[in-house]
Amino acid sequence: MRQQLRQLSGDTAIYGVATIVQRFLSFLLTPFYTHVLTRAEVGIQATVFVMIAFVMIVANAGMEAAYFRYHSAAESNDERRGVYWNALLINLIVAAVIGIIIVLFPAAINRISFLDLPPDYFHLIRMAGAIIFLDSAATVTMALLRMSRRPKMFGGIKIITILVNVGMNILLVAYLRMGLKGVFIAGIVQSLVQLLLTLPLVARMLPVVFSRQTGEKLLRFGVPTIASGIAMIALQGIDRPIMKQLTSDDIVGLYSATYRLGIPMMMFVSMFEFAWRPFFLQQAKKPNAKHLYARIFTYFNVAAALLFLAISFYIVDIVASPLPFTHGRSIIPPNYWSGLAIVPIILAAYAFNGWYTNFIVGIYIEKKTKALPWITGIGAGIEALLCFLLIPSIGIYGGAWGTFAAYVVMAVVLYRYVQRYYRIDYEWGRVVKVFIGVIALYGVNMALFRFDDRSLTAALVRLGLLAAFPAWLFASGFFKPEERREFGRIISRFRRTRTAPEPPSSDLSPDNPPRL
Repeated sequence: MRQQLRQLSGDTAIYGVATIVQRFLSFLLTPFYTHVLTRAEVGIQATVFVMIAFVMIVANAGMEAAYFRYHSAAESNDERRGVYWNALLINLIVAAVIGIIIVLFPAAINRISFLDLPPDYFHLIRMAGAIIFLDSAATVTMALLRMSRRPKMFGGIKIITILVNVGMNILLVAYLRMGLKGVFIAGIVQSLVQLLLTLPLVARMLPVVFSRQTGEKLLRFGVPTIASGIAMIALQGIDRPIMKQLTSDDIVGLYSATYRLGIPMMMFVSMFEFAWRPFFLQQAKKPNAKHLYARIFTYFNVAAALLFLAISFYIVDIVASPLPFTHGRSIIPPNYWSGLAIVPIILAAYAFNGWYTNFIVGIYIEKKTKALPWITGIGAGIEALLCFLLIPSIGIYGGAWGTFAAYVVMAVVLYRYVQRYYRIDYEWGRVVKVFIGVIALYGVNMALFRFDDRSLTAALVRLGLLAAFPAWLFASGFFKPEERREFGRIISRFRRTRTAPEPPSSDLSPDNPPRL
């Protein structure tokens, strides 16, 4: 098991570096937008990008999930090439049709998607159609990199494209003052660069192989995932259009900007998912697979708990920190600080999204993808209902609590369903100890300090509370004997490295120059 865990952790680390860099650069756009756009413009940008996310699911036609499933089952390179080309061609045809419709009929899309934008903003919808096609056209090829275990190339492409996006935003929005139009042009350029970077990989997969039988097999598996994908995007974005209907673009802008500050947990779950899906499909036939999956879920909860506590304790200090070279401007302007208290709720919601990601193992292995639409649909329905009920009375907190409840319910329903077909004995006793530690330490923090307390005393006490979490795990008997032994080996290797004698210095006299 140690070797398998190292494989997953190694791939996760590589995806993690790429994801952290990518998400961090993307995160930089949040304070950037809050300084150069109005809160109403931030709200419009958020709602249009929610629409893009929804339509992208349909444009992909479920081919990413289908490609993962049948690439892993293929027994030869020719069979894998056939799966790739069939998935790619289906994806391209569907994405092209959808993109053309959006570009030609922005008014209809505006009504259908409940964007309620005035005609002056229809050009944003047209540009959204271009983004959808270009982004979707690279989806299957990027999946090829993941299944081929080439996380460095995958991460490199993602980092390059987000650098392009950030650079274009600075040029078009900050310097040329193009406002929202500049934001969307930057998105088009980013998607185009990603597509161009994947073209050499497409060329390597030549010749084109198309089979009606393979295409039908991919569609049968992939199409049911579209509804679940839409429901998943609804979980992540349906709160914005509902909030817009019940409040205003200004409130949506406040909510969207502070919601995005939960990005560290999203980054963690994303980098785990990038490595996780190829990993569990490759491990599925091994005798210790289920035990391995259960252990990984336990470790996932430990990491998520530490991240939740760290960000929840220090989010106010982070956003209030001054930006360099801006004459004391904070990372997020003070007119957004009133929404910071939703960040712990969003962090917890994303952590339960990680539960869903862990539990999806049985769905893929047992080919039960037809269950995903109604499972995720339940979550989306709960979020929509709670948003309508809570937003009028508690504002943006209603959207945050609706999101949290939806992820929790969806994870629980998926777990109960999958256990009937692919039972995994998760280490719930150990997970409960993680929960006890998190709830207790977060409760102590709330009892001692206000959420927005930025005093030195609060910072030091919170640091002590963070250190108390691993101490609690050791004291509660969380770690198993073999894990304690592994910790001991790691510490011993570290001590040997620190105490190892330095190698003798070489003679670098003119008579004995260094060998180059």
